[in-house]
Formats: sequence, structure tokens, C-alpha cells
Amino acid sequence: MTKLNNLRIIPAVAAALISLLSLSGCFTGIEGTDKIKYSTPDKALDKLSEEELLLIPTLPRSPREWNVGKEFIITNGRIELALSPSHIAAQLQSGDTLYFQSMSSGISIAGDSVTNIIFNNSIGQQLTYQVDISISKVYNSERLPIPFTIDAEVIYKTREILKGRELWPLRAGSNGKRYNKVSVCDIIAGNSEYPISVILDSGDTIMLLIEGRNSTSRIFSNLFSLSDPRKLYPHISDENWLAICNGKVKTGMTREECRLSLGTPASVERITAYNGLIEHWSYENGVYLNFLDGILSTFRE
Repeated sequence: MTKLNNLRIIPAVAAALISLLSLSGCFTGIEGTDKIKYSTPDKALDKLSEEELLLIPTLPRSPREWNVGKEFIITNGRIELALSPSHIAAQLQSGDTLYFQSMSSGISIAGDSVTNIIFNNSIGQQLTYQVDISISKVYNSERLPIPFTIDAEVIYKTREILKGRELWPLRAGSNGKRYNKVSVCDIIAGNSEYPISVILDSGDTIMLLIEGRNSTSRIFSNLFSLSDPRKLYPHISDENWLAICNGKVKTGMTREECRLSLGTPASVERITAYNGLIEHWSYENGVYLNFLDGILSTFRE
């Protein structure tokens, strides 16, 4: 496995910093509640790459650390399904801000302990989000996603770290190129699925997860390198590297060069023939590559 591929598949957060509390019952029974996703860490801090370590300071804080006035940016008009009174919540729109005020214990109709989380909107009207666990469990949790919102602090911290920084995209942009240096123009709020939007001087906007469980391809370390990947491959000719940056392959390329150019194939078939080892790589977009003893012999783009 290449060093560059290592950057793309390593998990996003350290075990020493993150532990998750299952909050499957904390979203008032709403189907498909939007929330930031978090990964289960399985790697020690000293084993993480530079790219994985970079955004750890942006991870949302525990509810026990929330201060009055903490901001949550609304991403979806369905917020009225999560907040009460619903007639006030119905007036909220995507891009509006909620301001945290306090938490208090409560009892549900069924007699179970719940926690009422109080917010104000921009004109001071009070709104409540009820979590179906006790306030002590809320305080002891590491994360408490609020449905249909993004923790604004995540955006602000990510902007501080990334704005103006030079990066090397590991995936092709709208111009079809990858591994070419770009600069970050700004960080803005994304959506509930991908809370961070990275605006690049190339004209592309890249949507990020802070860390991923089901969508690991959208974490920072799988999308960007902090240093020029070219330096990792001095054995690749300039001609082949140019083809790689343009997402192209040509006969005579090695498997490593083809993987850098097109990514990991959807499937690989190997056949031992009289003239050597034949490999057939297939991609989901219909592209296929045929290798003889590790060297590209034929292909279809």
C-alpha cells in the first residue's frame, strides 16, 4: 500500500480524545434526524497522520461545556419537528441561528426522565428541544447533536485552522485534476450531512465531515494532503505524474501509478496464464484496466 493511500484510509480521530455515547433515543422519535456523524476511534494519537490530527481541535464540545449563547446554525426547515412550541419553530429557516440558554430536568408523559434544552431564536423567543435521557446522562455525554443544526463553533474553529492554508486535493476537482496545490478561501456552514463547506481558490467547494462513520471518504484526511504528494513518488516519471494529475492512464504504467490516477478499483480479478499474471481492474463508471505482471497492457476509459 502506498503512503498516499495510507493518508486516505486512516480513521479520523484518536482514541484518547473521543468516546461516544449512544443517543439513539434522543431525537424525539423523528425519523431520519439530521446530525453530525462521528466515528468510533481505534487508533492511538501518536499513530495519526498530520492530516488526521489537524481538525481534532474542531470537534464539538460536550454539553457540560456549553456556555450561554452557544450558537447552532439551522440547516433544514424541518426543525419544527424537533422544537416546541412548533408555531414558533415553523418560522425558522435554513441559515437562522439558535442560541443555547439552559438545561433542566423533566418527566415525560410516560414517567421517564427527560432533559429540556432551552434555546432562544434571534428575537429572543424561547424554544425547547426535549432529550429522552436524564440530565446527568446528558452532562456525561461527549456529544449531543441537535437535530437539523450544525454546531457553529465547529465552523468557526475549522475556519481558523484552514482559511488561507495550502492543500493538495487527493481527488479530482471540477477541472479533472488532483494533487495540484490549492488554497482555502473560506469555510462556511454546509448541511446536516456534511456540516463543513471548504471553498477553494480553484472554484471548487468541498463538503466535509469532521469525522465519519458511514461516509469516511468525506473526512479531511481522505480528501487532502498537507504536503505535495509528488515528493512521495520520486520514482514516477514527470510524464506519468502529469497523466496521474489529470486522471489519465497509459500503457506501461504500474499498478501503483494507475491507482494514484483513478483510485482503488471496485473489483480486481487475477488469472495465472502461461505468459504471466493477468489482472483485470473494474471501476463503477465502466473503466477497466488489464495488467500483465503488474504493467498496464490494455484499458478502456
